[in-house]
Amino acid sequence: MRARLSGRGDAVAATFIALVGLAGAAGGVSLGLYSGRAPGPGLIPLLAGAAVAVSAGAIALAAWAGPPRPAPPATPEGLRRVVIVLLLMGAWVVLLEPAGYVAATAALLVALLRFVERVPLRVTLAVALATAGGLAALFGGVLGLPLAAWPAWIS
Repeated sequence: MRARLSGRGDAVAATFIALVGLAGAAGGVSLGLYSGRAPGPGLIPLLAGAAVAVSAGAIALAAWAGPPRPAPPATPEGLRRVVIVLLLMGAWVVLLEPAGYVAATAALLVALLRFVERVPLRVTLAVALATAGGLAALFGGVLGLPLAAWPAWIS
């Protein structure tokens, strides 16, 4: 049986967030999506707003569709995981400049997958390297926005 969201408050909040996402996407379009062959200032806001709208819309539909169910109680393990993820994200922000995008992102994904989610090492390394390399290729190759792949002292 699929878990339902905890109540109608979730549905109202998710609907509001979906509307905010749509407004952000519309704002992105008004800024312009491309200028010449390069991405314009509105492309990322459009994509982010659309992602928020779709995600929140799906949550809202699930919340409106079924009867409310109480949320599961918080556990010490859940709190520990949240704290670890927040610390890792902070470390990623700090390491981004000195380590470079690809190295910092790969390290973040390895830490998240291996130590928070306990994914096997081979899968962890494959996912981390493919994701970091794929994002670098997307931004550098497709969008023309080169990222610092490695630390400046290596280049």
